[in-house]
Amino acid sequence: DTRAIQDINVKVGALTHTFDGDLVLTLIAPNGTRVLLSNRRGSSGDNFTDTVFDDEAAPSITAGTAPFTGSFRPEALLSALDGIPANGTWTLEVVDAASLDTGFINAWEIQLAFPPEQCPTVGQVTLDKTSYQCAETVQIHVVDFSIVGAGTQPVTIASAAEGAGETVVLTETPATS
Repeated sequence: DTRAIQDINVKVGALTHTFDGDLVLTLIAPNGTRVLLSNRRGSSGDNFTDTVFDDEAAPSITAGTAPFTGSFRPEALLSALDGIPANGTWTLEVVDAASLDTGFINAWEIQLAFPPEQCPTVGQVTLDKTSYQCAETVQIHVVDFSIVGAGTQPVTIASAAEGAGETVVLTETPATS
């Protein structure tokens, strides 16, 4: 996905380790930007379980305790990644800064939010004549209209006689050659 990121969270579903205070967790974006999530937190506690790193979370990871279940603000702001394209390789780097203990990353994910897509500004809908009688068919001419998303676009047609208007749904049909 080449769209620019509006918000990003990182979920560590299951990281098993017998001494969390040894671990340094860093997210590395496709462009090489590094965001420190947790730096040797948790002392002798074990594991990260369903841990969500989220800039908007109330508690900081620095105030959490193992297994850090829930949402926590990371050590550095994930918003440093806002605006970059989402495509590419994302890496969760976990460094064991001490010896003796071992661990495994069993599950992790990034959660991306994007700005809403803008509706097309091109396009013109015209009717074949300005007034119609009851039960008369209206011809709708569509010029240079691009539908984004589901492939349909509701259009309300109103007139002086019928201020509330009628809603029709335009469906984009690919041209055949």
